Amino acid sequence: MIRFSDILDIAFIALLVYLLLLWLRQRTSRSPALVLTIVVVLYGLARMLNMYMTSLVFQTGLTALLVALVLIFQTDLRRGFDRLFTFKRGRGKHGTVMGSQTVDVLVESVSRLAHDRIGALIVLKGTEPIERHIRGGFSLNGRLSLPILYSIFRPPSPSHDGAVIVEGELIDRYGVYLPLSQNLPEGKEAGTRHAAGLGMSECSDALVIIVSEERGVISIASRGELTELDSATELKARLEQFYGAVHPSGTRGVIGRLVGQNVIIKLVSVCAAFGCWYFFAYHGGTLHRSFLVPIEYRKIPPQFVIDDPGITAARVSLSGPQQSFLGDYGNMILAVDLGAVHEGAQDIYFSEQTLLNRPANAAVTQIEPRMVHIKAYALVSAMLPVKLTLEGGPVVRLARVSVEPESVRVLLPRVKRSEISAISTEPVKVSALQQSATLRVPLLLPDHVQMAGGGEASVKVKIEGVDKKK
Repeated sequence: MIRFSDILDIAFIALLVYLLLLWLRQRTSRSPALVLTIVVVLYGLARMLNMYMTSLVFQTGLTALLVALVLIFQTDLRRGFDRLFTFKRGRGKHGTVMGSQTVDVLVESVSRLAHDRIGALIVLKGTEPIERHIRGGFSLNGRLSLPILYSIFRPPSPSHDGAVIVEGELIDRYGVYLPLSQNLPEGKEAGTRHAAGLGMSECSDALVIIVSEERGVISIASRGELTELDSATELKARLEQFYGAVHPSGTRGVIGRLVGQNVIIKLVSVCAAFGCWYFFAYHGGTLHRSFLVPIEYRKIPPQFVIDDPGITAARVSLSGPQQSFLGDYGNMILAVDLGAVHEGAQDIYFSEQTLLNRPANAAVTQIEPRMVHIKAYALVSAMLPVKLTLEGGPVVRLARVSVEPESVRVLLPRVKRSEISAISTEPVKVSALQQSATLRVPLLLPDHVQMAGGGEASVKVKIEGVDKKK
């Protein structure tokens, strides 16, 4: 049975897996991902194959391993947290988005710069913050155009070696220095601009356009990958694809975009989370617990009495997932239903059905003792005389003693009818009396004998003429 807390557990793990898969789409995330995958696979094998020493190493060294991974891959983890706390925006901080006309202006400008062998580095901002990755530069907030780009990147300009930050239709900053990548593809002619563009794409979801000054070739750096373009048409397609993802159409609404984006990754995340819950939480980590559970005898027919079996509790062993034993189960009882009891000796067996208030998803593996031996007596009605018991000895003389009523109706076991001929009272100490008195004296009912109709088990005793001898 899946609880509501299990659903929340699966949903949370699915979210973590989804964010992890989005992170793994970055080429720079593949090294920590490989290490993390190896760790998870080894731990899973150790659990499945009962590898005691390996499991012990993971349990004792898990904290140190996590600290080491954080120190080694702190840059990648910081990038992951940036993505976690960054939400898709329809508009930039300037309140503008990239229109088709602006895309055309950008394509034309880059093509002209490549044709004239003028090096350029243009950063198209995505959804993630990039401020902590860049250095220097000058604020511009000017509309994107070919003359402005030419004036920035022409060699006489003091800022021609820096990068331009474009957000929407505006140039936010120019003359900016970007982080350099250490992962330039081998065998390709690439300079500082390409290293800077690739480094920026490794740190954020920005798209970087790079124009080679030596070869006049246009390249795109995105998600940690550097790609050379063959034509302006290909550049335009890449720009439209990028802005379509960064600023999706608002016709579907927020919910539609959340559901429609990355459907395959979301399905994989949910399946992976459910699989982890099923193997590690639902079936994994089975615990075995033992409880001392009291026995309660119920539904005893009014025409029967039960001989005391002498057993008041039983040892119950349960097994189940760890989550089943998180609560307080001190109210468990073994409820023995005696509604179908018959006269004589008989054995009553315990089962899972007789154990009430047990933990959810926990199975009963053993009950000790497994059964209880009882004796049931059928009750019959009888009118028996009352036998008065007096204490006082020869020092007291009584003129008259009477009991009311002189006989009482009782229910007693059929097998003991011949053994019980009278019902005695508790001793009355007449030596303590100074004068005549009327007393209410309890009756001494034998085992399994009770008053018929639930009456009071007592009689009225009248003592007259008390005379103590000298």
